[in-house]
This record gives sequence, C-alpha cells and structure tokens, in this order.
Amino acid sequence: MRRALILLTLLACSVILGAAAAQAAPENAVSAAARARIVIGLQRTDQAGEVARSVDARILRRLVALRLVAATVDEDRRNEVLARLRSDPRVRYAELDRRVRVVPPLIGRRLQLPLARSSRTPNDEGFSVQYGLRDSGDSDIDATNAWDSQTACPKVGVLDSGIQTGHPDLKSNMWTNDGESNNGIDDDGNGFVDDHYGIDLIQGKNSGKDPHGHGTHVAGIIAAKGNNTRGVAGVCWKAKLMNLRFMDSHGGGYTTDAATAIVYAVRHGVHVINASYGSYKPSDGEKDAIAYAQRHDTLIVAAAGNDSEDSDQTPSYPADYDFDNIISVAASTSSDKLASFSNFGNRSVDLAAPGVEIGSTWKGSDYRYMSGTSMATPFVTATAAMLRKAGDGISYTRIRNLILNNVDRKGAFSSTTVTGGRLNAARALADI
Repeated sequence: MRRALILLTLLACSVILGAAAAQAAPENAVSAAARARIVIGLQRTDQAGEVARSVDARILRRLVALRLVAATVDEDRRNEVLARLRSDPRVRYAELDRRVRVVPPLIGRRLQLPLARSSRTPNDEGFSVQYGLRDSGDSDIDATNAWDSQTACPKVGVLDSGIQTGHPDLKSNMWTNDGESNNGIDDDGNGFVDDHYGIDLIQGKNSGKDPHGHGTHVAGIIAAKGNNTRGVAGVCWKAKLMNLRFMDSHGGGYTTDAATAIVYAVRHGVHVINASYGSYKPSDGEKDAIAYAQRHDTLIVAAAGNDSEDSDQTPSYPADYDFDNIISVAASTSSDKLASFSNFGNRSVDLAAPGVEIGSTWKGSDYRYMSGTSMATPFVTATAAMLRKAGDGISYTRIRNLILNNVDRKGAFSSTTVTGGRLNAARALADI
C-alpha cells in the first residue's frame, strides 16, 4: 500500500549568530545564577588543579588533548579571575565559555507527497520535493549523477543538538561504538558513559536523543537512508552518522563542549564533521580543537550564518577561523540565488549550497522543511564524505580542493563567495 509522507513547512533561519530572543535556561547552564563558566588553556595539563584552586574555580571538564579545562567561578568575580589567570605564566589563555544557539522552529503547512520513482532516482516518497538533490532546472548539487558512481560514505560527525537515532530513516545509518553498551557504565574507559552512538555532553550519558530537532534534520540531509521507499533520501544513501550532541533542547551549547566533541570524533576515526552552529565571538578553546582536527586530517564544514552579514567585515565562528581545514557554506535558493538571510563574503565564504525549504528528517520520527545555512552545510559535508570514500581516504586538503574547484559558477555568487559558485557533487566526484 502506497504511503504518504507528511512534511511540515518550517520557515526559519537555523543558526543564530548574534542577539537571540530570550529563552528558558538550557539543561547544561550552571544552576546557580551566581556562577559563570570560563575556559582555561594551560601550559601543562597536570597543573589544572592548582591553577583552578588559585582562583577558587570549580573544574567541570578536563580536555587533556587540548590542554584546557572548563570551570565555574562566582559571577561577580569573573572579570577579576580572568585577569588573574591571564597574568599567570601557567596559563596560555583564559576566556568566558561562549554560547551558541539555533533558532526555535516555526511550524507551517503540511504536505502530502506522492511516491517518486524513475530509473535514475531513489524511490523515497519525498524525493520529488528535494530540489537540492535534483530538479528540472540547475539549482541542485547534481546528486543523481553522483549516485551513478557513489552512494556510500564513511563516518561523519554531526556536531549539533543530537540525532534521533531510532528514526526509521536514520537508524540503519547510525555509527555505533562497539566497545560501549547502554548499561550506565563507561565500558571502554574513554571517560564517557554509554556513548553507544556518540556522546551526549548535555545529559552526560547515553547518546540517542535530540529534544530540539535541528541535529536530526541536519543528519537526514547527510544520510537519510536512500532508496528504501520511505521518507527522504540523504546525499549519502549509506553512511555512519556519529551523534555529537553539545546543544540543549533550546538550541544552546558551550564552545568547550563543541571542542570536546571534536576531539572525541577525531579519536574515533571521523575525518569529516558538520558544524551547523555559530557565534560572532571567537573562542581560543574552539580554535585549539579545530587545530587538533587539522593535525589529524579532519575537515570541518561550517555554516556561514543567517544574518545577511558580510563575513569579510563581520566574521562568524567557527566558519571564519583562519584554518584550511574549514569550509564555510552560504545558502542558495531553488532559483540559484543567494538566500536573503544568508551571510556572504568573497574572501571568507567558500561556496553556496541549497538551503531554503529543505525537506529532511525531524524528531519524533517526523519530517519537516527548514531553511538556513545550517541546511546548506550538510550538503557539502556529505559530498566531502562521499569524496573521502570514493578516493580511498584522500586528505582533507584534496577533498576541499575537489569541492571548491568544481562548483557550478553562477553570477549570484560571483561577488558573494570565494569560488563564485554552488556545490556540484557529481563534478567533484568525476575529478578524482
């Protein structure tokens, strides 16, 4: 019996880089209003305890690989503490632990979608509305031609609000940690309890939830199971999605948690990470994590932001850190124009990808449309993963060059991106 796919329209920018509307306190916020979170970058990790005690700071998390700790101090002492730490020769840097957010979803109309089948397309119910993969014009990433040679991808890290690991269109494409089971014990001794699907830095254990929905949507664009007669198709029909949850149910998270998740992913063999979040304030701790990823041949694909800002003048992070293992992504429309909300920059934003009314998976085993550079980014992430698979483990530098040298050049992007173009997955694959 033919099934119908129900998608709810969502018209919202999915990353917020700047002032946000007031929201309820997130789960991982310090419970006492009188405490502030700080980051301490150390010369030597064995000095963490004595440095923290010297300013009466309480350590929340140690990240040995980056020589940093997250800690809390009395709110009314934070400036004094940061000044003292910055003058301490044992300290490389001291800063506030920055928060990033996603915009709360807005629900719109429902759509009943027919099954879509043809010789060169997957039979997923909603494929006919996925213009970003193939449409009748030229505003897509040419995925159908890419699929002629490659449909599988290796491990991909989704650094976000989590993934609903039991979603019927995602569950077969979830990465699992064979050394860990959900028994309340750190079976593999890596410092994380029940990290079976990845890590959850909000709950501190387990790894299969997404109370917000944003991460599940991003995951579906990368690797919703393709050609399975249900839902939508991801760019990768088959992959291993690693759940790296550092944002809470209100779409907020700390950069030290993002840094922790990046190190975790790298240590578990991930070479492509999707980062659909951002802030206008840089973080030394986050930079340390991206440098660590660079040293371990890992690419970070990041959202340019949704404030119609010129990123050459007003940089956002992590997209605009000066590392060559970052690709910054703007959002394009179904008519191959720059999305009205998208940040841009002919020196800072590398390329565009479809990012307006993108249908994908959603929490509660549902499907929704969302708009934003957050949605454009996973198209590039998945293409990068596909290239790594097809190229038998080629370097992040080679992957980056293949993507950026094979865009579809368009007038709309000539002065708004570095490459002057929009992603073309098939052309990048053909160039290996």
